[in-house]
Amino acid sequence: MFAGRSDVMDNLPRPTGEGQWMAPAPTGTFLFVSPLEQHRVHWSLSWRAPLCLAAQLNAKLKDPSTAQEVLDLVTSKAAPYGEPFPTLFRNTALSGLYASPLMEKLPHSNTAPVICIGDCLHPMTPFSGNGANMAFCDAWQLAQRLTDPTHATLDEAVAAFDAEAGPRSTQALSRGAHLLSLCHQQGIRYWLIRAFICIVRVVLGASSFGDTVKLWRFLGRLFGAPKTSEKL
Repeated sequence: MFAGRSDVMDNLPRPTGEGQWMAPAPTGTFLFVSPLEQHRVHWSLSWRAPLCLAAQLNAKLKDPSTAQEVLDLVTSKAAPYGEPFPTLFRNTALSGLYASPLMEKLPHSNTAPVICIGDCLHPMTPFSGNGANMAFCDAWQLAQRLTDPTHATLDEAVAAFDAEAGPRSTQALSRGAHLLSLCHQQGIRYWLIRAFICIVRVVLGASSFGDTVKLWRFLGRLFGAPKTSEKL
């Protein structure tokens, strides 16, 4: 489950105004905050839930009499984080809330003349950090195959593109599956992961957002995240 929103606040509280911020909670939720400008941020909160929940929440958001229930639910899910996040949620306009299920699907084979790339070919969750990258790679490789004189027909060019895009995107989906699992751990696994990250960051001096993501990817594999499937 994914709930996100762009907010306007007079003064962004720390740490939301200092760059991208992300954190799991022992309850299995994961919070991500990213400043967009001086008084505006984007936040998202995710947790494991039935796929139908997103549709139910969006239906409530369309009804002014029930929209506040969605914000109350998100606020309760984010309770373990403490300030400044309750303040952040209180400054969220109901008109900007939305919910969407996080899903990944393995790439399919294309059939000309319709050729899919990007999320049309292999939907990815934001946790993989590879969605836009894979789309650019798809476009580049498809253009190369379509202009390759060794391919006598369009079908040959498309088949060659699928042979490249399929394994590449499947590997990215696998990384996303590991991160998706890691971000929503609960109980003893959560505390083990948190302790390990703190220790490794101190030892290796991993202070940047990118360094932390790399650590998470490693831990996702270490703690036995599920393999990529049709639906995660």
